[in-house]
Amino acid sequence: MSRHASRTAQDLLGQLAAQLGPAARLLHAHEREWASITFSGARHRLVFELPESAMTDTSLSRALAGLPDHEFTLRGEIVADITATLGLPMPTDQRDPVRLLVVEVLTVVAD
Repeated sequence: MSRHASRTAQDLLGQLAAQLGPAARLLHAHEREWASITFSGARHRLVFELPESAMTDTSLSRALAGLPDHEFTLRGEIVADITATLGLPMPTDQRDPVRLLVVEVLTVVAD
């Protein structure tokens, strides 16, 4: 995450990293402002790399399954929508294939 990331983006990243565990490695994080007629906030896109061997970890499986219902604690914003897309295993130079996990989050300012 860049040093210019918002407090919300930093909080999201920290909580997602804790939820996913040490096997998840952040590859990319992007944030952009978002607004509708009635709400304002931001869209966040976080891409993690997960070793295929970690997919057998039941706590990681539960974390992935529970992401849509996870309660995030954000200062002044709430998670309005979250999606997580897990890619197929990809070979690497190491022994263990990896999967990309793309997490897209819409946060809105809480009034």
